[in-house]
Amino acid sequence: MKNIFNNSFLAFIGRLAMICNVFTVFSIMMMLFKWFKFSPLIDGYMIELGFVMAPIANICFLLWLLGMKLTKQHTFSPKWQTILIVFMLLVQFVALNR
Repeated sequence: MKNIFNNSFLAFIGRLAMICNVFTVFSIMMMLFKWFKFSPLIDGYMIELGFVMAPIANICFLLWLLGMKLTKQHTFSPKWQTILIVFMLLVQFVALNR
């Protein structure tokens, strides 16, 4: 039986999570600093990617990584990326619960 967990999807979801996490930082900056503003269309897009898509992408990345670890496959994801994704997921949970 072929294993469903592969490194190419892990790399893709990792990049997607990193991009969404950048938008999370921008969204938090918009909440904290009044001078950090863009047009309403761009603001909405950044908030959507930062607070809606980023937690989903982070959880998908961590679940896929867990699946690869449980099936004892070697992962080529950098450790700094995994640490940053876990940290940003914690930041997102704190920011969304305020």
